[in-house]
Amino acid sequence: MAKVQLQYPGNTLLSHDVTVRFGDLSLAAHLGFDDQVNLIHDALANFMDYLGLDMTDGEQKVKVIAVDFAIQYLSEAFRNDRLRIDMAAEEIRTKGFALYFKVFNQTRERQVAIAKLGLVFFDYSTHTPVEIPKETLEKIEVRQA
Repeated sequence: MAKVQLQYPGNTLLSHDVTVRFGDLSLAAHLGFDDQVNLIHDALANFMDYLGLDMTDGEQKVKVIAVDFAIQYLSEAFRNDRLRIDMAAEEIRTKGFALYFKVFNQTRERQVAIAKLGLVFFDYSTHTPVEIPKETLEKIEVRQA
């Protein structure tokens, strides 16, 4: 079976810190693969806040939807480990972009995972993808040059 190979682009726009909780552990007493996804989802919510987008606003007709997701697990993390999740935008197109996540274990000084999430701006009133708003594009392109 081919292993997912991801490379973090390095143009970090935002970082999110989190501590591994008891409820995040698998039966093997390390950070579970599914809880790693939940931690990335929390980091995504912070990234949307950075962009000025409210993921929970039911009145907002244009939202960001995930179209694909890949994660490469690199090492374990354990209860009370302090993780830093760096985020960078890449592969910017007219209607979406890829958001990369680098999960680094600050307690054990090693990388835990790299993930890539494909995001598209979507108008729920017409059920079609739409162009990235100008103000959002300016925020994700700020470190591209």
